[in-house]
Amino acid sequence: MVADQHPDEPVKPQRLWQWLLMFPGIILPLYTALPVWIDKGLASYKQYNSGSAKEAEEQISLASQNMNCLAAPYNYYESVEKLKLDGTICKSGDILIRAVDSNLGSALYFLPSRILKSKIAQSKTQQNAPSGILPTAFQFPIGYQKPGNNTFLVYKEFKTDFENRSLRLTPVQSQVRILCQTRINERYLRQRIQQPNGCFDQVIDLANGAVVDIKPAPCQC
Repeated sequence: MVADQHPDEPVKPQRLWQWLLMFPGIILPLYTALPVWIDKGLASYKQYNSGSAKEAEEQISLASQNMNCLAAPYNYYESVEKLKLDGTICKSGDILIRAVDSNLGSALYFLPSRILKSKIAQSKTQQNAPSGILPTAFQFPIGYQKPGNNTFLVYKEFKTDFENRSLRLTPVQSQVRILCQTRINERYLRQRIQQPNGCFDQVIDLANGAVVDIKPAPCQC
């Protein structure tokens, strides 16, 4: 019997799973990142022009559930950053947001009501938090009056000078009407819209909200 010439030499792993067992810190990051990579890869494969296939498919689904909301007239208001915005509350509780930038690029986005419900649930959790958990600035100061007296207390930490700042957006154009709309397929929607400067056919990619085509059209369907 020939004795081992290197009895104290550690055994090196020969397979990938052996390496992973030796370095468990590698496994968890890979495991948590894998769904994100798959989601991004699927979005690229389907050419959603969106960072997330899951979000794109949810937007398509929300559009299908809120077709009447998409057909509602709307008005643009201009923000301080010169972004034209409109928000429409759908019967489902979802909110349809439209936006146009200074380069006339336009898009729309559905804010799902489930996100708002989630925020409400988080708010309730914070309201029920034990004393001492919330930062001092968010705790009720002396003189706070219970809801119901129609009075509000302005915290000194967050006092705003309302006289020097406008809280209203500026209307920038008259109402836009949707004369008719047609679902081209599951992903694309064609609308004929009437604006103060004429009528147009626009094609919307529901996966990412982008207006991918727009051209002049008759003001009738």
